[in-house]
Amino acid sequence: MENQKHHLDEIFHQRLHNAEVPPPPFVWPAVEQALQPKRRRRPIAFWWLTAAGTVLLGAVALWALNQQEAAQLSAFTPPVAISSTTEQTLDNPAASLELPTTANVQSESYQTKGATRPTTPRQHNPLNAGERPVTYSNPSSPSAEPVAEATPVSTPATLNIANLPLLSGENSISAAQEADMPTLKPFKSGARRKKVQPRVCYDFNRHPSALLIDVYAGPSIAQRSLTSRQDDEPYLKQRLATESRDLAFNAGLRASLMFNRNFLLRTGLHYDQFTEVFEYIDPTSVTYTLKFTPGNPIPDTIGVQYGENYLKTYNRYGTLDIPLMVGVEMRSGRSGFNINAGISANVLFWKRGAIIDPQTHEPARFGGKKETLSEEVFRTRLSLSAGATVQWYWHVTPHTRLFVEPSFRQVLRPVTLQSHSIDQRYSILGLRLGYTMIF
Repeated sequence: MENQKHHLDEIFHQRLHNAEVPPPPFVWPAVEQALQPKRRRRPIAFWWLTAAGTVLLGAVALWALNQQEAAQLSAFTPPVAISSTTEQTLDNPAASLELPTTANVQSESYQTKGATRPTTPRQHNPLNAGERPVTYSNPSSPSAEPVAEATPVSTPATLNIANLPLLSGENSISAAQEADMPTLKPFKSGARRKKVQPRVCYDFNRHPSALLIDVYAGPSIAQRSLTSRQDDEPYLKQRLATESRDLAFNAGLRASLMFNRNFLLRTGLHYDQFTEVFEYIDPTSVTYTLKFTPGNPIPDTIGVQYGENYLKTYNRYGTLDIPLMVGVEMRSGRSGFNINAGISANVLFWKRGAIIDPQTHEPARFGGKKETLSEEVFRTRLSLSAGATVQWYWHVTPHTRLFVEPSFRQVLRPVTLQSHSIDQRYSILGLRLGYTMIF
């Protein structure tokens, strides 16, 4: 027992003087067996939620369009059907407008009896100026002789309707009425009506200035770059080996001023959050259990544990910015696109997680109350960012529309301090799905 305790004390003192102590031979098979199973990663459920949200937005848009078309069709009232009397009148206007005249009756009676119709002297009238009196006789009678033209006398003038040039003939009145009346086509209930397209776009020609309020959210990809500013390649390799990219998302509230029908000035609040996985494995880890005795400056080693030191956590970074962008918008029907570019000023930068400590080269936490880093690594606030977006939108109603907007953002300065040996920069690609109200 004394020999074993003495042996452990020697191992402890060698550890204190930075001496390498190889683990016993039986430790390595256990370590290799523990490292064989593959480490599982979190399922990427966030992308499924994003796809489901996109499908839901499309379904809402289609439902709104169908409701609007149904409302337009229900509001349409066909014209009142034309009565049967009117239809008959339009089909044969001569039947209703033909009136019996005295001249027609007299003409029929004379032709039936075979007698010669006596002529009546007429005074000069502008309607029949230049005409000569007409005599009528029965052409079937052999004894009919030409009748001499009558000389006008002082007899009261009468107007014979049958002698008017425009009204002579059997259907003269009907012909005159047809010439004056416009031609109307009867309404057929089975005829196909032309669908009236409702107005679904905002009229920027009549209102060249408008206020647009946007609400959006969507997934992002944060591209990180680590570069060593000093001759510290081993530490850079440790950072690259222990940190990997994970999920990210963005959201925002934005106000846009449309002026001169096609130009935009935009500002608001934009939030980006990106996540990284920190995973540290040390298969040569040795844990000592010490006991301190009063009056003895050297503690007693009461236990040694050989095994694997494994730590996995998630580093989260969040930024809140105020963008200021200008853009131009083009429209075609109920859809269109706009292009925007500008800068963003950071107002909040928060972080939480774990990295390799630059001094001890062991895992150390940053952010929050459990920070164990030996020195400050990250800035308290980021600098300016430059970005651009391209938006495609679709009008649901004249004052509402849905849009899809790819975006790009570059943080101009590193998120780490200048005193740190590593420059950590970010560029962010995002997709924004949103809703717009036009006022």
